[in-house]
Amino acid sequence: MDKNAKMFIFFVFLIMITEEKEMNLREQYADRFISMEEAASLVKPGAIVCGSMGIGVPYQLLDAITKGTKEGFTLYLAMVANPIKAYIPPYNEKITVKNWFLGPVERLSMRFKPNLFYQPIHLSDMSFDRIHNHKPDVIILQVTGPDENGMLSQGVCPLPADVITDDMLVIAQINDRVPFVPGEGTMIPADRVDYYTEASADLYPLKSSTPGEVEEKIAGYICERVEDGSCIQLGIGNLGTAVGTFLRDKKHLGIHTEMFVEAMVDLIECGAVDNSRKKLYPGKTVFGFAAGPQRLYDFMNNRKDLLSRAFAYVNDPRVICQNDKVVSINAAMEVDLTGQICAESIGQRQYSGTGGQYDFVKGAHWSEGGQSFIAMPSTRTDKEGNLHSKISLTLPLGASVTTLRSDVQYVVTEFGLADIQNQPIDERAKRLIAIAHPDFREELTSQAKKAGLML
Repeated sequence: MDKNAKMFIFFVFLIMITEEKEMNLREQYADRFISMEEAASLVKPGAIVCGSMGIGVPYQLLDAITKGTKEGFTLYLAMVANPIKAYIPPYNEKITVKNWFLGPVERLSMRFKPNLFYQPIHLSDMSFDRIHNHKPDVIILQVTGPDENGMLSQGVCPLPADVITDDMLVIAQINDRVPFVPGEGTMIPADRVDYYTEASADLYPLKSSTPGEVEEKIAGYICERVEDGSCIQLGIGNLGTAVGTFLRDKKHLGIHTEMFVEAMVDLIECGAVDNSRKKLYPGKTVFGFAAGPQRLYDFMNNRKDLLSRAFAYVNDPRVICQNDKVVSINAAMEVDLTGQICAESIGQRQYSGTGGQYDFVKGAHWSEGGQSFIAMPSTRTDKEGNLHSKISLTLPLGASVTTLRSDVQYVVTEFGLADIQNQPIDERAKRLIAIAHPDFREELTSQAKKAGLML
């Protein structure tokens, strides 16, 4: 029997196992399987409904609840991957959304003036907030069929299981396109779900990014400081892809990250990541959520070397620092000459969210041999084509400070790397000006002297 025939038989076997699991679930909980419309009728007016984020939101179920509501409800979630009815008329008139991380869909939806309010929060505090401060009445989940122990996987973007208490209504949407990803604190017992609905829907694919010259230069400065055996955290986008490319020659890297991205798939497949030097979960990649192209979702299905955990664990600096040589790589929108980092707003306009940047900056700082990098291009171009420095004397009026200047270690642009950790204000200003775009260095120096930051 040739290799292709063996692979075909193997995949048929997997499909049969999956179908058998789902059939057993339907047989065991036949009275809990309901239609989307029936599920919507269970959500009482004024209820607090909580879902996951990104790829983990059960979009068909959420839209059914939104269409079925007569008096409205409050919805807690973050950075949806697909457009949702709650953001558009007429539903946005009666549904209030509290969102802790804005993405492209939220920014586009602003034209419809949704009742959308941003919730500043460190991801490490999310479980505590949902348990103690903003406790939901209804939990909506997207899940796979159960494993041999009767546990449901939430796939790539799980909601922490500890936010679910006995007094909450739990409705789960089974989606056969969701990869089964093992987890601790993210798996849901099948008997804890009050009602099941079904929808077969592709997961939103984020296109693979291609880094440009600027991102490659920034990645080069960072990666030359990354040692073999380091434990990596990085994000999505061109910079993450570039860093992943530069790290392929490293050995025995580990991954403990808020977000699992396609660049990490490459590092695992080429052997640069084996997680052998990690003190926490050696041999396993630990992550909070994932997003990327379909290749990423296919890779994650039934991987025994991947482990999803709640943000309360993954993003806790006291947990992060237990691994040695933690390398945290995060992006920024602007930095001022004292080292304050804005990574989430454009002036007073909220653009994204606090997320986990500060969690990992602090965790890397406490890690033995740890390093944290804040990376960004030195300039931005406005709609009129004018060039602006992203290193400035002060942050714009109303800009959010995502990471405190006293916690920042390295700031990196395409013009170099500035180590400002524990440096006095005058030295910080000099080092940051040195990695600013050359067209703005003289002006920044003059401004710094007038403001008394430098002599």
